[in-house]
This record gives sequence, C-alpha cells and structure tokens, in this order.
Amino acid sequence: MKLGLLDVQNPDKKVENFNIPLGLLYLAGYLRKHVPEVSVFVTDRLDSLLAYGPDVIGVTAMTPNYKMALDTAIFLKDRTSVPILLGGAHITALPHTLAHPFDIGVFGEGEATLLELVRIYLSEGGFAKESLTDTQGITYHKNGSVCVNSARPLIAPLDEIPPPLWDLWNLGARVKWMSTSRGCPYSCNFCFKMLKHYRSFSPAYIVNQLKEVLTRYPSRSVYFVDDLFAVDRKRLAELGPMMQKEGLTRNVSYICTVRADLVTEEMASLMWEAGVRVVHLGLESGSDKILSYLKNETTTVEENQRALEICYDKAFFTFGSFIIGTPGETEQDLDATYEFIKRNWELCRIRGVGMSPLIVLPGTHVWADALSRGLVSEDMEWDRLDMDMMFFDPDRYVYLNPDMKKETFLTYFEKFKDLFWAINKKFGHSVIPEPKAKTTQKVQLPEGHFPWKGKSS
Repeated sequence: MKLGLLDVQNPDKKVENFNIPLGLLYLAGYLRKHVPEVSVFVTDRLDSLLAYGPDVIGVTAMTPNYKMALDTAIFLKDRTSVPILLGGAHITALPHTLAHPFDIGVFGEGEATLLELVRIYLSEGGFAKESLTDTQGITYHKNGSVCVNSARPLIAPLDEIPPPLWDLWNLGARVKWMSTSRGCPYSCNFCFKMLKHYRSFSPAYIVNQLKEVLTRYPSRSVYFVDDLFAVDRKRLAELGPMMQKEGLTRNVSYICTVRADLVTEEMASLMWEAGVRVVHLGLESGSDKILSYLKNETTTVEENQRALEICYDKAFFTFGSFIIGTPGETEQDLDATYEFIKRNWELCRIRGVGMSPLIVLPGTHVWADALSRGLVSEDMEWDRLDMDMMFFDPDRYVYLNPDMKKETFLTYFEKFKDLFWAINKKFGHSVIPEPKAKTTQKVQLPEGHFPWKGKSS
C-alpha cells in the first residue's frame, strides 16, 4: 500500500525554509512503527503526489486553508479514483460538515485513527461502509448523509508516539520544528483547541529526539511548536539539566510560546537553562477589558507588563502577539493597545511583534457568537477567514465589533500595520516575508498547474 500525505499551504503565505508539516511527519512515523510494509510519502507538491501514485491520499487543513484543501481534493478526484481522507483542525471542529470529494474525515488526534484505517485498507483493499461503523474518530458519507462516529481516546502516555519521520522532508538548514507536548489547559475565547487535554512528552523523550534531529540535521535554531511550552515547572526543571548534559544548549537557540501570567523569575530561569532564547508571549491587548474577553479573565495588562520586564531582565528576545477587532473594543482600547506595543518596543521589552485582526474560528466562543448573529455559517466562503496583517481584504473580512464602525476600525488597522512593519523590519525577522500583491481571484487549479513550491521530493 502507498499512502500519500499532502501538506496544503497558501503559496502567498508560505515562508520558504521555515514551514514543516510536523503533524504529517508524526503520522508517517506512527505508521512506520506499526505497519512498516506501508510506503508513506509526504509532500507539498501536487505533481509529486500524482507521480507517486498513491492508493490513498490524506490531506490536512485548518479552517483558513480549508477552501484550498477542498479545491485540491476536487482537482485530485478529477484525476484519480483513490480515497481521499481529510484531517486537521477544520474537520475536528465541524466533523458533521464533511464535504465531497473527501471520503473520510479524521477528527482529533490522528495517529491511531489513521493506523486503523490503513489496516482496514490492507485487509479489504478499500473502505467498505460496514467496516467504518465502529472506527472511532472518523466521519464519513453513508446513504446521502454524514455519519460522525464517537471520538477516539487520546494516546497515553504520549511517549508511545514515535518521533516524526524526518527523512520524508527536506529539512536542510532551516529552523527545526519540534513538539514537546500536545494540547492546552486554557480556554481562550478566540482559540480553537484541537486537543483539549494537555499531555507532554517526557524529558528523556525530548532529549533523545533533539539529539537525533540535531545530529542528522544541524541547526542553530529549534522552534518548540507546542500550544504552550512553559506550563509544567517540574518538567522544565528536569529538561534543562538533561539538555545541558548532552550539549544540546551549545550553539543552539530554542524558541517557545508561553502565557504571560505564567512567567515568573523561576520559570524564566528554567527556560533559559533549557536553551530558550526567544519567547513568544500571547499578549493580545493593552486593555484589561479586551483581555478579559479574549482570555476568559485569566490575565491582565499588569501581568503582561510584568512578564515583559522579567523576560527583558533575563535577556530573552521577546516576541508579542496582539489581536484587534474584538467585540466591544473602543477607540480608547485600541489606543491603549497601540501605546502598549509602541512603548515596550521603544524600551526593547518587545523585539518582534505579531498582529492580527480577530479571526472567527469554528469551535470557539467567538464562532458561536458570530454564528448566532448570522455573520458566519457552516457553508460560508472559508477563505474569508484566511486573513492576517499582511493579507487582508476589508470587503470580505468578517468584522465582529458592533461598537465601532468598520471604517474606523480600518483606519486603526492601517495604523497598526505601519507599526507592525516598523518593528519587524527594524529587527530583520527572517521568518516574516515581505508582503506580496494579494491575489483576489479564487484559487484555480488548471491542468498542469501546481501552486506549492516545496522541495520535499
């Protein structure tokens, strides 16, 4: 059996030499362990996928790139008769919306579910409907309707999942991505949690994986892509000394995400001992009112500022992310956020910044609010949610704030965008691409045209 896994990315947004389809590589590693006779191919190129000639195709999609994934599946169905599976955050949030031409959707954690599907295919040469009835974690078409099976329990302990199959991707000298945990124990109103329960790999597992990756693919930077890396103080206290003993903190800088309200002097010291030099803080707003809405009353502007001061004192390169366009946000709130960013940038507390208009993601409180107001629907044009500071279409943006005219918001948007570029150009972030001309036409996939530019094959 040949399984082809396709990483679908917006070519305008793809950052060359940075993006790595970590989830697909984990799936490949899990299959290699349990069904080594199955050949797995991971790519971001349609031409390479078709040339491979897979028996089954798997496509992953978050909501912002779901429209592209759907167009891709239609393109593939016109050229091959093999089953196409859909996984990722979008189908996990809305499993009952499985669209043709996807034959099966995989929701939640995918490794064990994909393994069961592969075993069904190996046994039967296909996916008979009666064979899918008891398969947990899937959604599929039957008699003109969509069947959603029960959720699959999460894999425990997490160390049972083998490392990603790195040799299926051309890592080169790029920043290495690595996961040390899954899930998040918090419930921010704007954030969809694909895996709701926090679980972590053991320090020994993490160290062994780092040794393998950095030996085979030397790099000066490793990005811990966890939803929340610095949440378990005990784990960090064990991890740092183990990394130092193995020489994993020499000439390698680590990047991680942490909540501002969890940053203490002790936690910062533990992160530093583990080689972390770049910290990404989800600061979100300079207004307590807006922070209360976005983060469910779990943090304040004062705590954000305290976290920035601690990170500055520890000499971290601190990257802060912010959201504008929140329901209830006033001009005073936006002014406070702007001044918070500008002041901390001038004081070098913030060295890099991410900004985004509030995006409505299915499965969130924000989505439920927008749905009740008729601003979104389950059959909407999903690429309307594929927007950020660099790629923004004001006419198609789903604007949620009834307390501010959209024209006023757009004026502020341009002001924040200018600040975004002033900060990030000053410090020369290699991971932030220059803006390109925004393509307003719908994605077209004519014969022979393959928009993905990766070099995985």
